[in-house]
Amino acid sequence: MGKKYTKFEFYDQKLSHINDIRFTYREMDVLACLVNKLEEEEISLLLSIASQTIKTYIRNIRIKIGNNSRISILRFVEKSQYLLLIIEYYKYINIEASFQKQLLNIGTKINPELISIKLSHGGLSKTEQNKLKILNDHLKLSNIILENLPHPDTNAPPNTRHPNISHSNTNHPEICHESVSVLGSSLPSRSLQDIIIMLESTDLDFDKNEIIDLENNYYESVFILIEKILKSPKIQDFFDKHVKNSKKLSFKRASKSPWNKLYLIVIFSVLLAAILAYNNLIFSFKTKTVIKSNLFLSQVDSKLYRSGMTSLIKNKFAESSDIQKVVLAGIGGAGKTTLARQYAKNSNARIIWEIEAITKEKTFLSLQQLASELCENNIESQDLKAILSRGNATSRYGKFMSFLTQKLKTHSNWLLIYDNVKNFQHIKKFFPYDHNVWGTGKVIITTRNSNISSNIFIPDDNIIYVGELNPKDKRTLFDNIIGDLGMMTEKEKIKINDFLAQVPSFPLDVSLAAYYIKETNISHERYLNQLLKRDKKFVLKQEKLLSEIGEYSNTRFDIVAICTKQLIKNNPNFQELLFLISLIDPQTISREILLDFKSNIIVDRFFHFLKKFSLITKRTLSIHNQNIDSISLHRSSGRIILSFLKSFMNEAEKQAVYNQVNQSIAKYMLKVIDQCDITKIKLIIRHAESFIRNTKENPIDIKMGNLLSECYMIVGEYKKSKQLLHEIISVNNLQDIPNSENLAETISHLGNVYRAMGKYQEAQEHLEESSKLLAQTYGLKNIITRKALINLSYTYRDLGKYHKAKNILKDMLNVSKELKNIAPIELANIKAELADIYKKLGMYDIALKYYQKAIATLKNHYGNNTTKIAWIYVQLGALYRNMGLYKKSKDLVDQGSRFFIDNYGKHSVKIAWILIQKGNIYQDIGNTKNITELFKRAHRIYQDYYGENHIKLGWASCYLGRAYSKFGLHKESISFLKQAVKIHKMHYGLDHVKTAWAQSHLINSYIKNGNLTEAQHLLEQVNKIYKDFYGATHVKYAHILLAKGQISFAKGHLELAEMMYNDALDIYNNSSHAGRYKCFEALGDLYLFRAQNNVSGNINISNILYKKAKYYFTESLDILLKDFPKDSPHVTRIQSKI
Repeated sequence: MGKKYTKFEFYDQKLSHINDIRFTYREMDVLACLVNKLEEEEISLLLSIASQTIKTYIRNIRIKIGNNSRISILRFVEKSQYLLLIIEYYKYINIEASFQKQLLNIGTKINPELISIKLSHGGLSKTEQNKLKILNDHLKLSNIILENLPHPDTNAPPNTRHPNISHSNTNHPEICHESVSVLGSSLPSRSLQDIIIMLESTDLDFDKNEIIDLENNYYESVFILIEKILKSPKIQDFFDKHVKNSKKLSFKRASKSPWNKLYLIVIFSVLLAAILAYNNLIFSFKTKTVIKSNLFLSQVDSKLYRSGMTSLIKNKFAESSDIQKVVLAGIGGAGKTTLARQYAKNSNARIIWEIEAITKEKTFLSLQQLASELCENNIESQDLKAILSRGNATSRYGKFMSFLTQKLKTHSNWLLIYDNVKNFQHIKKFFPYDHNVWGTGKVIITTRNSNISSNIFIPDDNIIYVGELNPKDKRTLFDNIIGDLGMMTEKEKIKINDFLAQVPSFPLDVSLAAYYIKETNISHERYLNQLLKRDKKFVLKQEKLLSEIGEYSNTRFDIVAICTKQLIKNNPNFQELLFLISLIDPQTISREILLDFKSNIIVDRFFHFLKKFSLITKRTLSIHNQNIDSISLHRSSGRIILSFLKSFMNEAEKQAVYNQVNQSIAKYMLKVIDQCDITKIKLIIRHAESFIRNTKENPIDIKMGNLLSECYMIVGEYKKSKQLLHEIISVNNLQDIPNSENLAETISHLGNVYRAMGKYQEAQEHLEESSKLLAQTYGLKNIITRKALINLSYTYRDLGKYHKAKNILKDMLNVSKELKNIAPIELANIKAELADIYKKLGMYDIALKYYQKAIATLKNHYGNNTTKIAWIYVQLGALYRNMGLYKKSKDLVDQGSRFFIDNYGKHSVKIAWILIQKGNIYQDIGNTKNITELFKRAHRIYQDYYGENHIKLGWASCYLGRAYSKFGLHKESISFLKQAVKIHKMHYGLDHVKTAWAQSHLINSYIKNGNLTEAQHLLEQVNKIYKDFYGATHVKYAHILLAKGQISFAKGHLELAEMMYNDALDIYNNSSHAGRYKCFEALGDLYLFRAQNNVSGNINISNILYKKAKYYFTESLDILLKDFPKDSPHVTRIQSKI
């Protein structure tokens, strides 16, 4: 059986020289790859050599053959007698690559720890020493090293060790009990257990069944050797994969081989493939149909494939057109050129040419190089030289373009990439737009100018904006560069994702971060810190890495800084606008904010130029269905712009800009607070927070701080509001309050925050102190004084001091009548708060009037879409529920709750209040589905936000307990209701109406559970408090009468029960309250009970009682059908009783 060559042996014996020119191993590897039409990055991946080194080898080859083009290299091979050998050698390159890959897999999966094998050998020839060196390098890939190697010849083949393998434990390998003896020209000393290998044929007498023959079947023999060393039967699997991947040689086991497989060269297949390849190559040269630029893809580019973007390009090109055009637009480092080259590499176009189109001159030069490649003979080359050397510039251009377009038109398709176009005018004269002149083909333009569509040649639909990587692609690129991270814990994965979230999501930034960390072994935290500081050493290291991993030379800072310079150069007015957008949050910058700085025309131009440099990542004309024109920049762009601008300004200049931006933001905040526009308030909060962070060397401006705290309050961020106000107070002297309205307002705001957080005593103290001081210093007509007093009224209300709250609000309403310029929102607020107080006092008619007045005021000035109107709708819904107008109540609560959920999210503390209001009305109308879940969610939110024993938690516990009672879960119900009563006692005392309210729900649960004694005892306390507070004719007191009737009924005191039910019915009838249905149903139940338990046995009496029960049930049903939804379970329940 014939010898099976390795790549190195094939080279040594057949290919070291071509036409008497000597090529090194690596030069021959590269030459074979070029002949087989591989691009440079593909060669780099196959041979595991850096791209820059590949370029060096190609340059050496060109020097040796005395020519400078890639075509000339192919023609050199064609004219030699070595084409078939080189094609065959390429197969050995692939087999070697497959072999090394499987060895690496063994090292990773079977033998991760390095082991050392003792080597015994006698006298070895230089050839044997070199072969032993190759064997050792191969074994190292599987983490096996041979000790006691002979010193090899310096002309040995290159080390095969894969560049990505790091033998960090080489100095301390594990000693393996196996040893290897080399059968050379003389016998080595050996033990009986030694593994015998043979590097060259020998005449020595040895049993060949014991020998691993590396001379005739090297690849299989190495696998056999590793199997013996590691004693692992799994090595066979890696060998099988190698055989399958190679596909060029068939391995068949010999009868005496331990695997019974040997490689067999199928000579006919090789020759046939070689002949076909040769014919294809010759045809290619003759017809000149394949011409390609050097579409270089860096190490980074080869590690990232954005399938979604590539598909988008394909889809754009799928549209029928004689000359199809696609524009890839985006900021520098987004990967535009990479996408174009990746598409081109997979294209079947016969001519693919990349044009450096940054200027007119470079565009013209690139097209000249294309024309030169299109020349099919020496005559055409001479004609082209003549065109370019004669006549004036206009004449040369015309003749050259005629020559170029005629050549292109002769081909059926072509692909031209106009790379890095700054301005379309630079390429307009060189741009293919008429297929009658240029022929048919495709064009890709890459540009940072997102305004490039402003011409007749490029439709808007053909522009693809290349933006940030999605999180999956971002992580994939990072991992591919860093390398095998091994088995990571979930915590480690999250840590990497958190780090990447702070790195700009462009290929340039992600790859630079990955290579920097890989090269320097720096921590993620330290890299981010250095990224912000940008010291000289760090910047130089970044630039060095960029030059090594690809063609790109600018870091993200360089790209954005250059754009900033050009923006200011175009219009000096842009400098202040740039400062503004870099000091605030660069995401969703409202046009309104910029208009406080500059005129409409300047802002329009500013947006145009930001788009031209692809600094705008997103343009939005509406947010939450509101007309809000806004732009977004990448956060890293904002940081870089700020750093760049600050670098050439002195402290006084910076302070002047800070003050201007501060005033602008404060003015805008005041405007959106007055409008009560929740969407804009959320946006300005982010901008104000960013401004404070970016100017942290200055103390927070008191006015801005107060406005920001008010915004926090509006969106329910009470803790943030409190923290901010304490920070303002800590850096200011409280003795200045009489001379500082803003500082006095801070104290007032803090009191209001304490109230919102449920710390009512602290709130009362702060607000009473600040409002008294403000009233004495500035008078009641001062807006800050009025705000402090209104906030104090809220606190009195929450403490149950309703009359005190009412008096303050009425005073404020009277003051407002004397003011001409009072804000509508303030006036509406006073009316709404007065309505709430009257509702709590049980004066429903007066409350309704004030609610309606407040809504009218707000609608006249702000329309329907404000937080305050939504709040009033829910409050009015609660009032209608108390009045028994359940349909109206449900509609208003649903309308208000939708607004709150849309604007505050599902987990805000403000949503808990909405959930309870919604649950209440749903429970009252009998729509019990999911109401328990509504109350549980509210309870969880309050518990998480306020902690145990807070009054709002007590409030939620009461409603949750009531819901459990409705479903018959009396144990859970009583537990939550007792908790509610306990909390209310802590906050209000035993005799307060709010405590009695919580007790009234516990009474109902006791009654349903049969705990009549406890219910009766508690009812006596509640009855007195309700009667004294509301009076004996109020609907709130009717609820108490119903409870009394239920206890009497349960005890068998039917006459007393009937009297209580009728007394409650009279109260409900006087106010036309829908709660009447409860009284009629209770009376119906009572008469039904009497009919069913008629002891007299008189049928006539029973019938009379049944008829009376039916009458009461019918009356109850009529009310339900009028005031409740038709599908209400109350309706179904009553119908079942009739």
